[in-house]
Amino acid sequence: MRLTATASTVVVPLSLHDALPISMSARLRDGLAAIPGIEVLDPGAQLAAIVTCNVEGVTPWQVREKMAAHGITTQIAGAQHTRIDMDARGIKEAVRLSPHYFLLDEDIDATLDVFKGMKP
Repeated sequence: MRLTATASTVVVPLSLHDALPISMSARLRDGLAAIPGIEVLDPGAQLAAIVTCNVEGVTPWQVREKMAAHGITTQIAGAQHTRIDMDARGIKEAVRLSPHYFLLDEDIDATLDVFKGMKP
């Protein structure tokens, strides 16, 4: 497989573009699930590249703020975005992470390290 780069663009084969976010998300999801106090909220047998979770005793907004302090971008998924699913599970908000194909294993490790240090 060959990646091509110019000064401002990286061309990535579509199969790699699709597969890497899924594999990075699986790695992130597994790492989060292993941290006490973190609930991974992604249902289903076939999971997408988006990871949602909550941290016990820490609001999604506080998580977002702590992540931003480390240069990590997260979003807040509110019930209005997935009304049927979140309402049925009693979830009002969740932290949303969306790993992309250009991330490295070290980026996932750094994200997990920030989560490990979160305390209410």
